[in-house]
Amino acid sequence: MTPEELATLNTDAPSRGVKLIILMMIANFGSVMAYSGFNGALMDASQREPEATRGTLIGDDTMFSW
Repeated sequence: MTPEELATLNTDAPSRGVKLIILMMIANFGSVMAYSGFNGALMDASQREPEATRGTLIGDDTMFSW
């Protein structure tokens, strides 16, 4: 590597990695909680759909989330 490339490397990364991992774990837990709450509300709403159109909410969610 060139000296310019070596200057851009973060040599303090091993000591800062634990903090970033913990922050990412908290963010991941928050997104899991939000997704679980959304799925609970989606199941409640889909049970209230008329029988002729039942399942369209879940199908639309699956189509847009993937």
